[in-house]
Amino acid sequence: MNRTVVRRFAARLKALRKERGMSQEEVAQRSKLHPTTISALERGLYIASLVSLDQLAHGLGVDISTLVTFPDESKTVPKPNPRDAEKTMILMALDNFDEPTLRKIRKALQLFSAV
Repeated sequence: MNRTVVRRFAARLKALRKERGMSQEEVAQRSKLHPTTISALERGLYIASLVSLDQLAHGLGVDISTLVTFPDESKTVPKPNPRDAEKTMILMALDNFDEPTLRKIRKALQLFSAV
């Protein structure tokens, strides 16, 4: 697998989303994908399938070719943070909880971060 292409795609996806002033949640909803999927794609942790590329293009209001065209090849793409994989695993585990339980978890995390 060519990690450079994955990182370039991740940066392109994030740039297109930000250019449109959209959150990851908005892109996920419009693309019919989960927000954790958008997050993982933007960090280069997932590789998008053709179906996902089509859904992302629709959600962003662009052609698929726009998603996979990297306008400035000379720019360096930041390497993913090794801790991102851990965060993704946690986010994927949270997908199994219902909304009331997620609210409780968020509240508990807020209390811990305030300490």
